[in-house]
Amino acid sequence: YMVKKISSYAFADCNKVTEVYIGDEITEIGDYAFSGCSSLEKITFVGTIAKWKEIQVGAGNEVLSKVKIICADGTISKDESGKTEEPEDPIVASGKCGDDLSWQLSKSGVLIVSGTGAMWDYEYSDYKSSAPWDSKSVKNVIIEEGVTRIGNNAYHRYSTLATVQLPSTLKEIGENAFSESAISQMDIPDGVTIIEKGAFSFTWNLRGKIILPSELTVVEDVAFYGCQMETILIPEGIKKIGANTFGGCNNLEEITIPDSVTEIGIGAFSGCTSLTDIKIPSEIKKLNG
Repeated sequence: YMVKKISSYAFADCNKVTEVYIGDEITEIGDYAFSGCSSLEKITFVGTIAKWKEIQVGAGNEVLSKVKIICADGTISKDESGKTEEPEDPIVASGKCGDDLSWQLSKSGVLIVSGTGAMWDYEYSDYKSSAPWDSKSVKNVIIEEGVTRIGNNAYHRYSTLATVQLPSTLKEIGENAFSESAISQMDIPDGVTIIEKGAFSFTWNLRGKIILPSELTVVEDVAFYGCQMETILIPEGIKKIGANTFGGCNNLEEITIPDSVTEIGIGAFSGCTSLTDIKIPSEIKKLNG
C-alpha cells in the first residue's frame, strides 16, 4: 500500500515542524494540508523536479512556494523565482525496499536506506541479486535509524561496496547480506540478535578485530566464512555457533567462546590455520567434528 494523497488539513497548524519528507508516489496535496506551518523551512521530495510540479496542490498551501524544495535532480529555491540548483551529489535512482522503507542512490555511489521496519528479502540467481539498486554503482551504504532488518542478498557480491553504516535499531542481518563484498571493517550494533547464513562470507577485505553484538544469540552457518580478521570477540549470551561459521578465516589467531554457548556446528573453525588459542566452555552440550 502506497500513500498517494496528503489529506486536507493533514499537517495544519503544525507550527514546530521544520522539515518534511515526501515520497514520489504522492500525486495530490489536499486543501490547507500545510497551512499554519510557520516554521517549515524545506521539503525533501524523493522524485524529480518535473514530478513535483505535476502534484496537484490544493488551496491554502501558500507556504509551499516559500520553502526550499529539495528534489532528486535539483532544488527549487524558496524565493518563488523557480530557479533550480544542481545538487553537489544528485540522486540518480530511488524506490522502495520495504513496506515502510525507501532508498536513494547518489551519483557518487552513496546508497541511503531510510524509514522504519524490515528490508525486503531478495533472490540471487544468474550472478545477480534482485535488489533494486545497481550493484556496480554502490560504493557506500548508509542504513538510517529505524531499519530493523537487512534483507537476504541485499548486497551480495557487491564488489565496489567499501563501507557500511548500520543503525542502533538493527536486529537482524539476513542471509548473504554482505557476502563477497569489498567492505574492510564492520561495526555491528549491539541490538543485533541474529546473523544469518553466509551474511559476511568471503568478504576477503574484512580484517582486524570483529566485535559481535552484546545481544547476539545465534550466528548461523558460514556467516563469516573466508574472512580475514585476526580477532573475534564473542559476547556472553550467544547460544549457537553454526557450521563453518568461521571456517577459512586463516588469519584468525585467537578466540574465546563464552560459557553461554551450548552448540558448535561442524567445521566452525575449519581452515583457521593461524589459530593458536581457543577456549571452549566446559558445559558445552553439542560439539560437532
